[in-house]
Amino acid sequence: MKFVTLFCCLKRGLVSAFTLQDEANLQASILAGYNKDLKPGWDRDVPLQIKIVFLLFSIKEFDFNTGKLSVTGLFYIRWIDERLAWNPTFHNHTNMTTIPQNKLWLPEFINVNPYDDLTGLRQDHLTINLKYSGMCTWFAIQSFEVVCNADVMKYPFDTQTCALRFYIWGYYSHEIDLVISSSEINLSLYVENSIWEIRGATISSRLDYWKNKEIIVKLEMKRRTPY
Repeated sequence: MKFVTLFCCLKRGLVSAFTLQDEANLQASILAGYNKDLKPGWDRDVPLQIKIVFLLFSIKEFDFNTGKLSVTGLFYIRWIDERLAWNPTFHNHTNMTTIPQNKLWLPEFINVNPYDDLTGLRQDHLTINLKYSGMCTWFAIQSFEVVCNADVMKYPFDTQTCALRFYIWGYYSHEIDLVISSSEINLSLYVENSIWEIRGATISSRLDYWKNKEIIVKLEMKRRTPY
């Protein structure tokens, strides 16, 4: 709960005495003429920097027979969209607002090793926290089902390593710069699994054969063996 508590405190610290009408007028102003199909960034020769943190909430299931790993986690993603910046003094010191994500440009994170269909992070009920500087903060929570081939040679004393792989679809590495804020996955909100113990949890990036950047969330899990 530390992460959630810290976020709530920071959010309260940013709130001023602006009114509902102030916030409504602000959103009408910054969204007028906004094209969510265009990537942010005035200078198209400079890649848009996107900062990423991954929090693991739970391991829901790992099926040896089907090779399906199901986990719940959250991507904490930040970027700056200059088109959404404003001067708080012109809006009764309104310095932040929350906007439904379907109204803004979003980096299209796609899970490319799914168990069933390709999945992204877009959920209609999620929102973007927006600061006056144009800083967009996206808490994208989701359950992921991916393929992970089990190694049963040492069962029931086995350790399994599985990965979730993501691309930001539609952009090359010179258009978007993915920045991993921490190589260690945040486990502050993780709920222990009765079967699997987390021995390692990392997030990293690499360039693939076509020079596209791939995000890899890797979990090393050791089976809990009762006496």
